[in-house]
Amino acid sequence: MKTFDWIIVGGGVAGISLSEILTREGHSVALIEKNNKLASETTREFHEWVHTGSLYTLVKDKMKTLKYVLGSLDDLLEFYSSFSKMNLKPSENGLKIVEDEKGWFNPNYINFKYRIKNRKFIIPWIYAISRSIALIDGIRQHDWLRRRAGILESVTSKYYLPILKNLIKIISTNKNFFKVQTTDFTTNSRYLLGDMIATAVNNGLEIFTNNELIEIKNSNENVIANCSKGSFQAKNMVVCLGAKIEKFSNFKIKKSFAPIAVVKKIKANSESFVELDYFKKMCVLDPYDSTGFAELGFYYLQVEKFKMAKDIVIQPLLGKIDFQDDVGGSYATNSNFLIADDKL
Repeated sequence: MKTFDWIIVGGGVAGISLSEILTREGHSVALIEKNNKLASETTREFHEWVHTGSLYTLVKDKMKTLKYVLGSLDDLLEFYSSFSKMNLKPSENGLKIVEDEKGWFNPNYINFKYRIKNRKFIIPWIYAISRSIALIDGIRQHDWLRRRAGILESVTSKYYLPILKNLIKIISTNKNFFKVQTTDFTTNSRYLLGDMIATAVNNGLEIFTNNELIEIKNSNENVIANCSKGSFQAKNMVVCLGAKIEKFSNFKIKKSFAPIAVVKKIKANSESFVELDYFKKMCVLDPYDSTGFAELGFYYLQVEKFKMAKDIVIQPLLGKIDFQDDVGGSYATNSNFLIADDKL
C-alpha cells in the first residue's frame, strides 16, 4: 500500500488545482480519478465563464458576495502569476488580458442585456439595473495593484450621480434591452488545466486513472482509500466529487440542475451575453471564437412555444429545446437536461 501526504479523489478542476498547490508546497500527492481521463465530467461541461463580480452587483447582500469574488481574483493573481500562460495582469485601472492564443484567459468579455421592455414601471428593477451598471464601472476601474479587492466602496455618495445618470438613460431608451459590457470574461480551460497538471506532475504528483474510490477507512492517524485498483494511505484526504460526496459522508447535499445546451454554427463575431430579467429568466451564451461552439444555459425554465432559429443547431443529450434568436429575448425549454459534447 503506497503512502502519501495527501490523497485527492476526483480529477476535475477542484482536484487538479488542489494537487498543484499541494505538490508545489512539497507534499506527496495521489490524485485518484475513476475515468480514463482527467476533467471528463463536470469540468468538461462547464461554460468557462470567469466571474469578476459583475453578476453579483444585482444581489442584495450588502455587496458581500461581490467582495468575496473580488477577493478570490486577488488569490488568482497571488498564486498563479508565475505561470507563463497566466495572461491576466493587474493594473491601477482594472484587470488586463494579454492576448495569447494559448493563454489561460480570453479578452472575450461577457455582455449583460437587462430586459427593460414592459419593465420600466417596475421601479425596483430599473433602480437595480442602474446600481448594477454603476458597480460594474467601479469594478472596471478597480486598483488591483493595491490589493484592495475586499474594500470596494459601498453604494454611497460616490455612486449616487452615476446611478441617476443610468436611470435617465434606461428610461429614455426605446430598446427591448439595455446592454452593457461587463468585466467578466472567458477562459481556455484546457490550457489552464494542462499547465496545472504538467506542473504538478513535475513536482511529483502521481495520477491514478480508471480507479474508482470504493470506501474510506481510518487507521490510527492515517486514512485509507480502498479503490477498484488497490488501496492508498495518507495523512490527509480531500474528496472532490461534488454531490457524490454523500456516499462517503454524513452530509446531505442539495442538488439542482442547470440546463445547458451545446450550440454550434455560432458566427465568429458573436458576443457572449447574459440576459437578465426581473422575473428571473436568464440565458447565457458563451461563443467559442475559433470553433463556433457555445453553451446555452438557463437560470429559470418555463414551458413555452418558441421557434427554432434557422442558423443554429442544438445537440441535446436528453430532452428537447426550442428557443428564439438573440434579438427575441427569452429562451425556454420543455425539459430539464444536461449536455456534454466532446468537441468542447
